[in-house]
Amino acid sequence: PSSGRDSGRSRSAPSGSPQTKPRKEKGGLFGRKKSKGAGEAGQNGESRRGVALLWQPSIVSVYLGLLQNAANPETLEAAAGAIQNLAACFWQPSADIRTAVRREKGLPIFVDLLSVPEPDKVLVSVATAMRNLALDPHNRDLIGQYAMPDLAARLPQTTGKGGPSDEALAAVLGVLYEVVL
Repeated sequence: PSSGRDSGRSRSAPSGSPQTKPRKEKGGLFGRKKSKGAGEAGQNGESRRGVALLWQPSIVSVYLGLLQNAANPETLEAAAGAIQNLAACFWQPSADIRTAVRREKGLPIFVDLLSVPEPDKVLVSVATAMRNLALDPHNRDLIGQYAMPDLAARLPQTTGKGGPSDEALAAVLGVLYEVVL
């Protein structure tokens, strides 16, 4: 039963619903104008916005704080996984993240987390993050010097049950491979 004119309502809206008002200006989220210059400055002084803010070295301290203070396995897995992903590539922002973790004294935090007994998903994220952090030669040396006993302790002593999962074992072996190679 349309009268042919636009009532300003969706066809699925109840007849008593308010009409939509045309927007006067397009803005950012919640109708606010986007401010120019918002965001963190990069190395060359340029402003970084949007997703580029996610891989700023300053974010490392947030994740390390979570890793140091959280007891929830999901939080530990997520924070280690975030650093794992941020440190994974051979492009400059990932190299900056690897350096920031070392400068923020984050490597000992990862070594301590190797001894978290359960669940294996924390071990997988921590060990994989350490493998990616070992792409930096300074990190590789420090991991080789200080983390080897903890990494070796996560290897199964016998071929029976009770050791880490296959995924966790692969993650630990990945760190060892990266450090020894």
